[in-house]
Amino acid sequence: MRSQEARGYSASLELMWGMESRLGGTKPYRVTRFIRPHGFIVIEGRPRLEGEPSRILYLVRHVGVDTRRAGLRVARALDAREFEYAGLKDAMAVVYQYYTFNTSKRKTLTLEGGRIKAWPLGPSPPLRPGRHTGNKFILYLETSDPSGLCRDLEATRWIPGYYGPQRFGVLRPNTHYMGMLLGENRLGSLIAEYKYRYPLEELREEPGYYERTFIERAIGSRTPWERHSAWPVRFALQALQAYLFNRALSIALREDIRAYAEHWGVIECFDRAFKVPMARLPAPGIRAKSRWAKLVWSIAEEEGLNWMLMRGGPGLRRAFRPLLYPVCSKIVCKVVEDKVKTMIALPRGAYVTVAIWQNTVVDWSSLEYSTPDDGLA
Repeated sequence: MRSQEARGYSASLELMWGMESRLGGTKPYRVTRFIRPHGFIVIEGRPRLEGEPSRILYLVRHVGVDTRRAGLRVARALDAREFEYAGLKDAMAVVYQYYTFNTSKRKTLTLEGGRIKAWPLGPSPPLRPGRHTGNKFILYLETSDPSGLCRDLEATRWIPGYYGPQRFGVLRPNTHYMGMLLGENRLGSLIAEYKYRYPLEELREEPGYYERTFIERAIGSRTPWERHSAWPVRFALQALQAYLFNRALSIALREDIRAYAEHWGVIECFDRAFKVPMARLPAPGIRAKSRWAKLVWSIAEEEGLNWMLMRGGPGLRRAFRPLLYPVCSKIVCKVVEDKVKTMIALPRGAYVTVAIWQNTVVDWSSLEYSTPDDGLA
């Protein structure tokens, strides 16, 4: 493995994600700055609710706080015994999303500081992950050719099904390096990776404190499967799965993507439905005879990964993922004072960073951000 410094953000975006192919031949525009807090405003599509009302539905706005922590903070304020949410969202964003709380308090809740606010919407059945109908993303970008970028964005109809780099809500290349360290059973190096502070990370807390604590406890366990019960290890295992999927998709995109589809599924996005090619996520039980499975196994062998180490461990979900995702509606893009403002609607599971990556090059080592509390949202 390369040294800690050598595998920082100076590495290309394609190498960090395992992505090497784009759809179409669009010109890549260099993005120099995200104007809004950490680049994103995320608006979750109102979820479909089924069942008898037993909780209270809340719309929650959180800034620079991940989905779970935001839910915990609101739950404590409501004295709620438990909560559910429709989808995990990027912690580096201004996010509007839905939660249900098991609480008797029905007053409007506003938390001090502006980082989390919540509004009650009335009685509701419990939410389940994936019940939301899609996500709308608003981004403000600086680039050398804003008109050209808008023109190409508005022409985008499909994006690859890559996992984006912000999959776990952090500015880390966790769809590659953390997963590879776990695949090599190097838990000590995995701890060091969590402890490392990357450029652009906030200085508010020590990096990797909770992850390091859980992994250190897990190292003393008797079997690798018990080690995998620590949630940071499960995250790393899922990061490895995402990296293998991205690597395989990069190769499939250079050929005929339809030839790698294991079946065709239907994706709903807001009020529309799309038929898409799908393939299994990399896991030890992946079907070995399909063209996609053979490709995944060859990549794992090339990387020297120990499948047996991962067999039976939680985290490698046996499920299908689209090889392509539709853009739910035409991308809206405007040039305002030489800056780009765009709104992109995508199905759940798709990443807006991938939609932007289709037409841009982002230099993460020199990228500028505004702060979460600058009032721009």
